[in-house]
Amino acid sequence: MKLTIRGRSTKRVPRSLIEAAARWYARKLFDHKVLRKLHLTVHLKKMSIDMLGECVYKNPRKCNYKYEVVINKDMGERRVLTTLAHEMVHTAQYVSGRYVSYKRESMRHLVKYEGEYHDLDTLDYWDHPWEIDAAGRELGLYIRFINHMVDKGKI
Repeated sequence: MKLTIRGRSTKRVPRSLIEAAARWYARKLFDHKVLRKLHLTVHLKKMSIDMLGECVYKNPRKCNYKYEVVINKDMGERRVLTTLAHEMVHTAQYVSGRYVSYKRESMRHLVKYEGEYHDLDTLDYWDHPWEIDAAGRELGLYIRFINHMVDKGKI
């Protein structure tokens, strides 16, 4: 995996910890073939207070393996690392084709997840099945990563 970290981290969350977490999460979420092709940028930046993070395609028409995860840098260590895990689950959903977000004007509020179409205008955010999946996996990924780092004597 080619990993790029952009933006300044805060004193609360060392850049090296974010990089270690991104690499560890990627090994748990992607198989070897995808890992070799994946180009992931983690961008730490100021976001509105209600935004924790987001996952975006870099250019889906040219390559299905370039993604950017944007993380609100004004959060503590646990929140940054769980948000990173959450957004990397979305990345895995995109890469596998389980999640498809339509960008065409005529379909701008339509998403296909695991073969079913969902209208974003008729479904509450917390009921989106892709969000339920990501929210359900973020804490487990985070806890396993922290345990891994403790076992290695790195924290």
